[in-house]
This record gives sequence, C-alpha cells and structure tokens, in this order.
Amino acid sequence: MSESFEKFKKDLTAASPAPYCETLEYKKFMDVFFLAAMAVTVAVSYSLYVTPIPRTPGAEDLVLRLLPALESRVSFLGLVDEKSKISYLATVLSCLFICPILFLLQGIAYWKTVISKGVCVRVSKMSAVLVGIGTVWIIFLIYGGFIFVPHSFHPGRPGMSGVLFWPVFPLLGGSSAALVANFFFANFVWALKAIFQPGEG
Repeated sequence: MSESFEKFKKDLTAASPAPYCETLEYKKFMDVFFLAAMAVTVAVSYSLYVTPIPRTPGAEDLVLRLLPALESRVSFLGLVDEKSKISYLATVLSCLFICPILFLLQGIAYWKTVISKGVCVRVSKMSAVLVGIGTVWIIFLIYGGFIFVPHSFHPGRPGMSGVLFWPVFPLLGGSSAALVANFFFANFVWALKAIFQPGEG
C-alpha cells in the first residue's frame, strides 16, 4: 500500500506543471520563496492598513475600477465595520502591488535554475488534469476570500465569517494572494510547456 502511494505521489509530482523538485537549485529556492512570499504579502497588508492610503476615496475607487467584482464585499464591510473595510482595501492594494513582483521573481528563478539548464520536465495529460483541478480550487479560494458576502450576519456572533474582518482578514487575504500568484505562475509554465515542449502521455 505504501509503495503504491509513494508511486502515486511521484507520478503526481512528475505531472506538476512546475514541480518544486525540477532541479535541486529550484527546490532550494522554492523552499524559502514560497513561505517568504506569504509572509511578505501578509506583512505588507497589515503595514498598509496603518497608513492613510486605504482610507482615501481614491483607494476604493482604484480597487473597484480594477476589480469591480469586489464591490459587494466593499459595500458590505462599509455597512458593518469600517475598520474591516479599510483592512480589506489595504490587503487588496498590497496584493495588486506584490503579486506581479512575486510572479516576476519566481519566473527569474525558474529561468536560471531550470530553463537555462535545459532540464524542464515535460507536461502530460495528467498535467492538464492537475491544472483543471487547481483552477477550480483557486476559483473557490478567490471567491471565498475576496468576493463572498455572508447572507446573514450578526456583529456579535460572526462565526466563521469572522475571518473576513479585521484583524484576521489581512492574514487570510495576503496568504491566499501568494497562493494565487504561485498558481498562476504554474499555469503559465504549463501553457508554455504545452506549446513548446509537449509531453508524450
């Protein structure tokens, strides 16, 4: 049983669009980068909250202009807790700034530690399945973390909805955004491999 499970894990890793173990150098980079990316995104989200930036009308206008799907959450938070609305805007602004940087840094590292060495693992049919499953998971993560609005809410008994409010949300939102950035990078790599280096099965 353990042998079959280990084989399954190995096959799953091999099918990953951009597996961490593609090279030893890339694995060493990702062992540090993944956790650091989450920590930095969360830290910047909390830091931006204490500045005047998310409290300006321009911050809300910018967020809703770029991401109109977030309007319902912003309106909801504005009605029930202004501090949570500000922390939400601070987190979204932080993610909009940091995630492209994370994508770029991971791309540079991948180029230096994998592509330049000519050791890219080929994608396969299982890779496409993993991308599909990951896409569904990420959609749920984005919806739950940034779009979902509770249908019934009592300020004194927030229940699980408490993660949507200050002081918890920057932790949830920042870490979720780092995961999303990592996922989009993996999908980008998968698309390039599917075009230029198709697998055989």
